[in-house]
Amino acid sequence: MKKNILLFVFATLFSIPALSQGWRIAPTMGFNVSAISYSTAFRNSLNSGTSTISTGLSVKFQVGALLDYAFSDRFSIRSGLLYTGKGGSLRSTASQYGITQTAKVNIELNYLEIPLLLNLAVGNDGFRLVGGPILGITLSGKNVIAAGNYIGYGYFGGYSTNFKIGSDENSSLMPTDLSVSLGVVKELEIGNRPLEIGLHVQPSFSNWTTITKALPDRYAKNLLVGFRIAYLFELRR
Repeated sequence: MKKNILLFVFATLFSIPALSQGWRIAPTMGFNVSAISYSTAFRNSLNSGTSTISTGLSVKFQVGALLDYAFSDRFSIRSGLLYTGKGGSLRSTASQYGITQTAKVNIELNYLEIPLLLNLAVGNDGFRLVGGPILGITLSGKNVIAAGNYIGYGYFGGYSTNFKIGSDENSSLMPTDLSVSLGVVKELEIGNRPLEIGLHVQPSFSNWTTITKALPDRYAKNLLVGFRIAYLFELRR
């Protein structure tokens, strides 16, 4: 399925009409502050009698390219390919023998994202609203336990486990992630070309974990706030 989706995207993005006026390509890069939103049932399942779990943020990066078609000076539509890091962290706090300790687990998820975004000018000062759905194709994922000193074990050097991608009961990480991006960008002129600086929020509709299939009340969804810059080049014949 991934191969068919990618073939369709490449055919759509790079089969540009001979009349290329209105088309622009934009190399883009940025970073995300990412978290995972857990249901109450999921959170309760993570806690035990001697430890409690709290969630935290992770900083990830994004890089890729967008293809923009302008219908006018004030409205355009864009798509592209973006390598996007998502995930979050979990912190376990436990007390034993009068000693309190914490252990941190990082969840690292990587996606190839295909956005379909509408770009609408607001006012006359270069601000634009940008939003639309995004399909994420899962590339990899892993669970990383941070190194540290643990009661009863001494120093622990850390450990990571790769998630198996799939939708069956033997897998951990769903093969796709559906989300929506909503944001605002400011367009500046740099070297006679537009440079966009933008901020967006991107919540996911779908669950990244397969646990939800067996236990519907235990869901976990990606959520991120991203900062991105894009430098736009016009495509000419």
